[in-house]
Amino acid sequence: MSYNTDVFSQQQVRDIAIDLSILDRDLTAPPAAVDGDRYIVAGVATGLWVGQEGNIATFVYDEWLFTTANEGMNVYINDENAFVIYDGATWALAPAGDADTLDGLDSTQFLRSDVTDSYTAGTLTFETGTTLELASGTSGLMNSGVTFQSLAGSVFDIDGDVSIADTNIVLDGASTNLDVTGDLSVNTDDIVVDKSSGYVGIGTATPNSGLHVAGSVSMPIRTETGATYAAGDNDYTILSDAVGLQTITIPSPIGIAGRIYNVKKISANGAANRMTVDSAAGTIDGGANVATNAQYKSYSFQSDGANWFIL
Repeated sequence: MSYNTDVFSQQQVRDIAIDLSILDRDLTAPPAAVDGDRYIVAGVATGLWVGQEGNIATFVYDEWLFTTANEGMNVYINDENAFVIYDGATWALAPAGDADTLDGLDSTQFLRSDVTDSYTAGTLTFETGTTLELASGTSGLMNSGVTFQSLAGSVFDIDGDVSIADTNIVLDGASTNLDVTGDLSVNTDDIVVDKSSGYVGIGTATPNSGLHVAGSVSMPIRTETGATYAAGDNDYTILSDAVGLQTITIPSPIGIAGRIYNVKKISANGAANRMTVDSAAGTIDGGANVATNAQYKSYSFQSDGANWFIL
């Protein structure tokens, strides 16, 4: 900056340099001005602005003072309603942002540099209609204790890699959905969903059937001793061990095509300990029920969506 020390105090010069609100950045010659007007000198400058291209011209006491543009300098352009940043060669529009929101953040809440963006505490919220996009080749990293909140109508769009360390992900909205269009894997092969076949693998990265379990399978089993028992959604194998007559009712087959129930009589032989299996609706192999007096007799029933069939 050049200035006349006889006219301007050092405090005045400091004020001029700090309060950088610019009226226009497209002029090449000085306009009619009043004290405090500021411009970024454009193009090939003429008149009193000759040789000051890219610098900031400030009019004070009928004289033009010039502030040399330094890399990283950020000023507001009044006629554009926008901030511009000097990159060492030219002035360019600053990235768009919500100034009212960012003004309320300090260095303990949001830290930014050209290398790393680090949101250090609190909840990062994207309002309705907002899109957060990570482009291909970028990486997102969330550490323990970070909360990410995306409100209804906003989009979290990732076209790259995201690494989440030591963090629980909770989808707790009443209508929250997780949609995956590619392959899904947990710990490489703990759980795998193959997008091309739709097959699900547990313990294998290459499932060869609708459900491929590479290991043992544990299914529910219970023993019933009462005179009646109604099987439910959480049943699979039911052991009948009643002293006396017992009726086990399996649910209606309607709407649960493919479901299987296993029922086995383990009580002593004889008509006094007869086990009967009936259905809440439909038929069982065309009849109303099946019954046995024999100890260790077992049945497997499968629904076709309308009736039960013994396998």
